Amino acid sequence: MGTISLGKDNFEIHSVDQALQIIKNAMSDENEIWISGDNKYPSMAICLNGEYAAISYFQSEDGEMWLSYNENNHKVVTFLAGGEEWIPEPNAVIGIEDMLSCVKEFVDSFERPSCICWQDL
Repeated sequence: MGTISLGKDNFEIHSVDQALQIIKNAMSDENEIWISGDNKYPSMAICLNGEYAAISYFQSEDGEMWLSYNENNHKVVTFLAGGEEWIPEPNAVIGIEDMLSCVKEFVDSFERPSCICWQDL
């Protein structure tokens, strides 16, 4: 069905519940989580920091990309992405519950989740 990558560890996923459990178990340890289906694209990269997340969605290798959007967030949050510090615009930061909803919807359909707003990259 798909793959979740946590650093050097890759987990095959066969259900939404399994994906959510892997993500929940990794939330305190991981700063960056990648999820994809049977193919490399579409995929999602999730950056985590405590109760905050930022999600990048990659439709294809042709550069179709979106970043999570939350007009209500004004807090600056620092993430690690690719081992480097990344500080997105505050409107890219969403809460953990919204992130989990995105994971659920993405793993269910492997399409860009509609449960949050997105901004083009």
